Amino acid sequence: MKAILAAAAIVLSPLQAFADFHNGNSLYQFCKSTDPTDRTRLVFYSIGASDQLIGAAFCPPQSVNAGQVADLICQHLAQHPETRDQLASVLIFQTLRETWPCQKR
Repeated sequence: MKAILAAAAIVLSPLQAFADFHNGNSLYQFCKSTDPTDRTRLVFYSIGASDQLIGAAFCPPQSVNAGQVADLICQHLAQHPETRDQLASVLIFQTLRETWPCQKR
């Protein structure tokens, strides 16, 4: 597990160097928006940020679709406003890992 977290930190840490990357506040704005373009941005960003770690850091059921992942992210952001200042990719990783932890082998 430590190796997975270390790998995630290495992969995600360079992203913090860019001020224009999304954080939880910008994702939450996408969640609340009625604009279909914002929903699309949310879905694609969530999947892009999580895709490389599926099966290693978290293990969602095979029946889960991209819209459900985005809904889960929005639910987490609504329930934990204190975390919205964090980098979006980190919030997505943490939310999915907590929701769908992989079984220990």
